[in-house]
Amino acid sequence: MMALTPADTLVSTPVDPGLINVGIQITWLGLAAVFAGLLILAVLLPLLKWLVEPKKKALTLKKADPEGSSGQPPALSPEEVAAVTAAIHAHFAHLDREHESKMTWQDHEKPYSPWRLAGRAKILLAKSSLRLRDRRV
Repeated sequence: MMALTPADTLVSTPVDPGLINVGIQITWLGLAAVFAGLLILAVLLPLLKWLVEPKKKALTLKKADPEGSSGQPPALSPEEVAAVTAAIHAHFAHLDREHESKMTWQDHEKPYSPWRLAGRAKILLAKSSLRLRDRRV
């Protein structure tokens, strides 16, 4: 006959059914506590964000009517176009960083899409005096 190890004696010992029921109750209580805590966080975090962030106020811009205006916006210089393009790129890079760090269980999309931006750029360029150059040449 082989000698029993302490692990063998623990496995071979009969278990009290009341003790199993207590273990199951503790497990369910722990699961309920974690789920309730997550649910409270899911409700409170957006509420805290809403309370802490400064309110965005609508800015009212006065339209300046330059002398001799014929209803056409003034043409932009190449330096101004480059500055606006760099600012838009920096803004979208910032949005990408925020989007990648966003943690949520909801399905969400980026606030812009390349197709929508291309369509808007085409419309804006058609309205202005700027022309697209063929870069394949």
